[in-house]
Amino acid sequence: VKMLTFVYCRVVPDNLLQSVNDTLEAQEKTCRSYTLRNSHLIKRMYKDNGPMDERLFLPSVRRMLDDLSRERKEILVLSDTEMRLGFKRKTREKLKNLIQQHGGQFIAINEPESFTSAFLQEEMFYEENGE
Repeated sequence: VKMLTFVYCRVVPDNLLQSVNDTLEAQEKTCRSYTLRNSHLIKRMYKDNGPMDERLFLPSVRRMLDDLSRERKEILVLSDTEMRLGFKRKTREKLKNLIQQHGGQFIAINEPESFTSAFLQEEMFYEENGE
């Protein structure tokens, strides 16, 4: 089924656990490949640079939620990994719920099948130390 898609990409520049290949461009390329393979149409791209704050969220997330609430049909919200929504599980769950409440359906391309130990290590680090 062809779906309109919003793509969300995010990097955290001072993240020591982040892969050197983890760039906004690499994330966008991964998401574009996925949408092509699945015949989805990218309607908008959202990109943020920085840590996620669960109370305020980042500018592109707020814009995306506003855009979702204006759409008349279900929108697929796509990221290469669920961690783009925040390193803390509580933050990710809150944002996934908001996406759903605004008419979106969130999909992380590379999970759970390829949920790497590096991401689990990253999550534990940020749960203990804050994002």
